[in-house]
Amino acid sequence: MDLFMPVLLPVLLLVCLVFFSLRGIRSVEANIRRSPVISRRGLIIAKRQRTFVRGSSTRTRCLMTFEFPDGSREEFVVPPDEYGLLVEGDQGTLHSQGIRFRGFEREQPRAPALSARVPDASKGVPPQVHS
Repeated sequence: MDLFMPVLLPVLLLVCLVFFSLRGIRSVEANIRRSPVISRRGLIIAKRQRTFVRGSSTRTRCLMTFEFPDGSREEFVVPPDEYGLLVEGDQGTLHSQGIRFRGFEREQPRAPALSARVPDASKGVPPQVHS
């Protein structure tokens, strides 16, 4: 009995804590997998990165905030390859499943007219010289 209180009780509590934590994580993951994939129009209003440092390794998490036509907003963790291709102000269709980002189909913006991209020399805008 003398050994139970100082040694075995903390070990038993730690085992219970780990067991119930893993059980809760599995339950949340199962709920997300059972959720339907929702597709809705959205606008990217913010991008940010969060970097975690542990010892000699670092991990960067890419996050995007989307705004929907009803004015609501949600933030999602986005894969780095998609994060680099999207910019604030992009509009399109967001696909999500529960709290998981599943993809974003950007609407292709119209290319500006050539006259809007090339300065008009008759309006006093000097041509750019590249060396």
